[in-house]
Amino acid sequence: MTEGCYSHSIADGTVDFGKRSDDYVKYRPGFPENWFERLDKILFGRTTTEEENSKEQEKEKRKHLVILDLGSGPGVITLELGRRKGYENCEIMGVDISSNQIAAARKRVKEMENEKLLSCKKIEFKVGSAEDIPMENASVDVIICGQCWPFFDTTKAWPSIHRVLKESGLLIIAQYCYLPRMSYIAHITEQLVYKYNPSWIHGGFNGIYPSQIDQVFYFFIVDNLIFF
Repeated sequence: MTEGCYSHSIADGTVDFGKRSDDYVKYRPGFPENWFERLDKILFGRTTTEEENSKEQEKEKRKHLVILDLGSGPGVITLELGRRKGYENCEIMGVDISSNQIAAARKRVKEMENEKLLSCKKIEFKVGSAEDIPMENASVDVIICGQCWPFFDTTKAWPSIHRVLKESGLLIIAQYCYLPRMSYIAHITEQLVYKYNPSWIHGGFNGIYPSQIDQVFYFFIVDNLIFF
């Protein structure tokens, strides 16, 4: 499953994750807390100690970033950012091709606003695609693609991202998956697969997608490539 982004099968209507938007809201897991903590540090220079955090609190509050959650689904990443400290002065936009996913996201915004759970006051959701992002040229500081990149038509998504991302912008492509080199459970699961399907060629995944890295360097002048 993905956050509502699409492959050609989704684009032609044979698959529509938006038909299960309510299930997404209830059961779709997000990224772990340490992922968001690392993102906080990259964006705001936030440290891990409470004392050092307090010294930078005012600086963080003043920092303004335009953040795009591309393939947002019902707002799993968008709204987690919206509730975190440091994002008070940011503009956070969620874009998804499914109108049902966007409707579910907007509903969640109202619910969280009523419960006073959001620190960011500028959260918006739009229907749109990665291949034709509904934002102005060079208008976005950070683009996050969480659990959706494999479903983009990358021949069109890369130019679209390049168009809206600022020259000094940050692109984050995030996937969570099992890593047999780090997880014993994943390792023995793979051994079971090999037992019954010795010709399987997808074992031993290390979490790196070389083709994505090649594409980044093709479309962008890269100052820093960060793996986390």
